[in-house]
Amino acid sequence: MPGISRSGITIATLIALGLAPGDALTASFAMSIPVALLAGLVESGSLGGPGVVLASCLASMVVGYATIGLMLALSRR
Repeated sequence: MPGISRSGITIATLIALGLAPGDALTASFAMSIPVALLAGLVESGSLGGPGVVLASCLASMVVGYATIGLMLALSRR
């Protein structure tokens, strides 16, 4: 369905279940970690070798961490 994301559904459901918006956002991000790691492992063979996979993981971690921090800060406003 266009315009609906898994993250948005997760956050909305957790808020509806009584979690504070910041806690729902944190939980949603935490739930995405295993999925992202597994996807990286599954696709690592087609990415061009361990060096490319390591560089991609590090870049993704830095950007993800910054994005999560920004989203949490915005949710506290």
